[in-house]
Amino acid sequence: SNDPLDDDIVWAKLLSACESKLLIGVSSSGTGVSSEEYARIHIHENHAFSILAAHAFANDSTRFVLVRDPHARSNYTEELVTESVLAQLRLVNAARRSTGAFWISWPRFLRYFSLITISTYNSDHFDIRQQGQFTQSATQCVATYHFHVPQTSLIIISLLYHRHDRTTHTHHTQSFVLCDADELSLSGSVGKRMSILICKRGGFTYWTGSLQAGSYVLIPFSTSFWGTTEKNRDYTVVIHSSVQLDLIVKNKLCTFLADCLISAVMKTGEKMRQNKDTVFYVTPRKLEMNLFVAENLSIKDYLIVDIDMKDVKNIRHSRHSHLSYNTHDCVPPRYRQVIFLTDWVDKH
Repeated sequence: SNDPLDDDIVWAKLLSACESKLLIGVSSSGTGVSSEEYARIHIHENHAFSILAAHAFANDSTRFVLVRDPHARSNYTEELVTESVLAQLRLVNAARRSTGAFWISWPRFLRYFSLITISTYNSDHFDIRQQGQFTQSATQCVATYHFHVPQTSLIIISLLYHRHDRTTHTHHTQSFVLCDADELSLSGSVGKRMSILICKRGGFTYWTGSLQAGSYVLIPFSTSFWGTTEKNRDYTVVIHSSVQLDLIVKNKLCTFLADCLISAVMKTGEKMRQNKDTVFYVTPRKLEMNLFVAENLSIKDYLIVDIDMKDVKNIRHSRHSHLSYNTHDCVPPRYRQVIFLTDWVDKH
C-alpha cells in the first residue's frame, strides 16, 4: 500500500501470526535502502526470507523479530542485540546463525524489510525458496525447477516479483506452467499426465493443489518483459509441501517452455477443430493471457496459418512490439506449434 503504515497494527498482526504458528514470508526488496547499506549490514538485498518469531520485552518497550535467510548463514549484528538480550531471545526460539536465522530490532526490521506475507498453511510443512529472473526474449533459455514428489501431497506454489520500492505498482503479467516430467529422461516428453498453466496480473501468482507421486517441472515466465530493457526482473519461487522436496534448477532452451505450454493448453484450453487435419487450441478465458496453438494432423502436408490482428488495443504480443500484429506460420506435418501469446497492458 502507498498509505503510511501503522507500526503497532503491523506488530500486532505479526505477533498473532507467530503465536498461531503460521507461515510468514518477508522481502528485502522495495525498501529504498541502497545496495551498499544492505552489504554493510550483511543482509541480502532483493531476497525472500522467513519470519520465525516475534517478541517484545516488558511493557512492550523493545521489540525484536527473528528472520531466517534459507540460503545462507547470518552475519547480521546490531547494538541492541547484545549477548544478554540474545540469551533471552533464544529462550523464545533457539534458532542459530548457522541456520541463517538472526534477531533484528523492530525499527531496523521496518527499515530493511517489506511485503510481509502471512499464510494459513501448516508451519510444520516444508518450505523451499529459489530466486530467478524473468527473461527478456521469447528465444532466451529459461530457468526450470525440477522436483520429485515421493507420495501424494498437498502443494502450494507461489511466484513473487521483487518490486523496486514500495511505491512501484506492478502492472506486468506473470505466469508459471507445471507439468509432470515422468518421461522426460526417457523420451524428452513432458505433461503426459498433468499440465497446469497459471497466469495473473501483478506481482503475486500462486496455485494450491494435490500432486500425485512422480517427477515434475515448474517454469516461471512473463511475456511482459519480452522485448524490453527492464532491469528489475527478479522473482522468487516458493513451494510449500507436506513432504520434503529437493529442488534442482536447470537452464533449458525456449523450446522446452513451448512444449510445456502446448501440453497445458491442450489439456485445459478450448479445442477448435477446423477440419480433419487442423486443430486450434486457446487458453481458457479465466486466464489473464491468451495462448494460441496450432496442430497439424496431416502426415504429409504443411499447414499455413495466417492471423491478421488490426482492430486491437491494450495488448502485448509475444512476436511484435507494435501494430500490426500479423503472423504467418508454416506448421510441418504431425506437428504442434505455439503461434502467439498476448496479455493486457495499461496503455496502447
